[in-house]
Amino acid sequence: MGFELFHLYLGFLVFGVGYAVIISLLGSFGGDGVDAGHGDASGCHDGGDFSADCAHDGSHWGGDGLLPFSPLFLATVSTLFGGLGFITLGLTGIIQVFPPVVANVVSLLVSASLSVVLASYFSLFLVKLFVKTETSSNISVTKLIGREAEVILDLDQGKLGEVAYFHGGSRQTNMAKLIEGSLPAKKGEIVEIIRITDNVMWVKVVEEKKDTPQL
Repeated sequence: MGFELFHLYLGFLVFGVGYAVIISLLGSFGGDGVDAGHGDASGCHDGGDFSADCAHDGSHWGGDGLLPFSPLFLATVSTLFGGLGFITLGLTGIIQVFPPVVANVVSLLVSASLSVVLASYFSLFLVKLFVKTETSSNISVTKLIGREAEVILDLDQGKLGEVAYFHGGSRQTNMAKLIEGSLPAKKGEIVEIIRITDNVMWVKVVEEKKDTPQL
C-alpha cells in the first residue's frame, strides 16, 4: 500500500503544480488588471465617480477563484495533499510506531486534514491581502480628483485628448475628455481632473485668476 500511496501523492502533487503553472501562463498572456498609477478605471460603471464605482466593484472581486471547491482552491489542496503526503509517508517510515497499514491510514488522514486547513488559511490570507491592496490603490487614485494636469494632446468637446500629471513621484499620462460646458484646452494648458470613468479622466480648464485692480 506504501507503493500505491506514493503514486497517489505524486499524482495529486503533479496535478496541483501543473494547474498552477497553466494558470500562470494563461494569466501572463491575457490577464486584465487595474493600473492604479494611470488612473485606470476599467471595470467601473459608466458615468459615475471613480471612487464610488471602483469601491463597489472591488467588493465583488474574486469570483469563484478562492471559494471552497473552486478550481484554484482544489488545486491548492491537491498540491498540499501531495506534498504533505510525501512528508508523512516518510516520517511514518522512519518512525515505525504503527503497523504499516495503520501508518498509511494515519498518513492519509493527517495529509488530507492539514491540506484542507492550510489551503483555507492560504485563501483567507490572499483575500485579506487583495482587499488591503485594492483599498489602498483606490484611495491613491481618488486623490487625483481635483488635481491639476497639463494638456499634451489638444482637448475639444466630444473628442479624446491626453493629459499628463504627477502621481506617485513620477509623471504619468492618461486619456482625457472635457466635461460639458468646459472651454477647449490646447497643448500646454492646465486642466483640473473632475472624475475618472472607464480609463478616461474628465477634466475642465482651470481659469486663470485675474489680479484684483488696485484703487
